[in-house]
This record gives sequence, C-alpha cells and structure tokens, in this order.
Amino acid sequence: MTPTFPTIGVSGLTGAVQGDGVMEVGGASLAASLIPHGLIDEYQLFISPVLLGGGTPMFPTSDKRLTLRLVETRHFATVVMLRYLAE
Repeated sequence: MTPTFPTIGVSGLTGAVQGDGVMEVGGASLAASLIPHGLIDEYQLFISPVLLGGGTPMFPTSDKRLTLRLVETRHFATVVMLRYLAE
C-alpha cells in the first residue's frame, strides 16, 4: 500500500518559500507521494556501496518517464553524491 500525502498543501508552498527556495524532504515514502505531482525539482542521491538485498524503492512505480539531468557529482571517502534536476 502506498501512503498518501496532502499534496495540495505542498503545491501551495512552492511559490511561498522565502530565502534560497530550498525545501528538503527525506524518505522514499514521502518523495513517492510528491513525484507524481511534479513537486520535486531537484534530487540529491547519496550512493554508498552497501548491498542489503531489500528495502524501500527509491522511486515509485510509474507509467510516466521521469527525466532527470545530472548537474553535479561529488565523491567523499565512502559515498558518492549525484545531484539531478527534474526536467
């Protein structure tokens, strides 16, 4: 079962954010409810080489293609960060 989230309230915030316009959201379940409504414009993925064999999918199942453009990569001691913009 996919959790639901009140996206109407979130979409109203997109033009009301003060400062640098950054709103951070954590967690695959919350992101999965925002993605179909086009409410995420930037993705920062942190990749760590640990294989668990299970877990929560990063992106929801969808018939619509999500086009992302890679704009930055950074590497740290044990993690790689990939920053994408939604198009």
